[in-house]
Amino acid sequence: GDGAFNRIDTPSMLIGKVPTISACGTGKTSVKIEYNSCFVNLSIDSIEGDTTVFSLDSLPTFPTVLSGQSSTSFNVGFNPQLHPGTFIDSIHIHASVPGQTATLDTIITITATATAVPPNLTPLKSSLAFRTVTICAGTEALDTSLTFTNAGCAPDTITSLTLTGAGFTGGNDSLPIVVPPDSSVTFPYHFSPPDSGMFTGQVNLNVVSMGLTENATVKLSGTGVQGLGVLDVRSTSLRGGSF
Repeated sequence: GDGAFNRIDTPSMLIGKVPTISACGTGKTSVKIEYNSCFVNLSIDSIEGDTTVFSLDSLPTFPTVLSGQSSTSFNVGFNPQLHPGTFIDSIHIHASVPGQTATLDTIITITATATAVPPNLTPLKSSLAFRTVTICAGTEALDTSLTFTNAGCAPDTITSLTLTGAGFTGGNDSLPIVVPPDSSVTFPYHFSPPDSGMFTGQVNLNVVSMGLTENATVKLSGTGVQGLGVLDVRSTSLRGGSF
């Protein structure tokens, strides 16, 4: 065997902790390789990772030779790409003794967690008031619309839409609808009061993102009034003896 290599000291690894981040964010930690040996030098020949959510940067130039008391380091980036959960990566550090054929390979494990981000589909208006409608004059309120904007970092999916309240109609039956970040969706609504008086209603959207559910709500209101009757008298003369 190789007597010199048999006396090699295994390098120590100082592995930083990747902070827990949202699934929309990115994180980073560092790995430091410390080598302390009085016998032989150690050559770091390559450093490789396994998965797509982790990346390696600030790598040393290969080969990097460590001698005596010396060290080198690199960074591990974490990008969950909108996927919540816990991720584990094995990083392979391939090393050898210069001038010898024996190798020393070390595997370290990096663990990182990404948390789910709730939906952020918000209406431009939290309430919508229709104008007053005269119900017996053959006129109706004009159509209007409600717009919801995804102010979050991940796609929001509208899984259901409910409308309550007498006199209100509208919405959309083509569900589910996926709304990308920084995008909007608009639904038409109409108010036709069935009678005079004040009417109220509500639009409720069930929205899902990353397995989390929230509701986006808009309150509706409108008023119906009876039209004024007009007596139209056409005859302007009376005959004598009629009384």
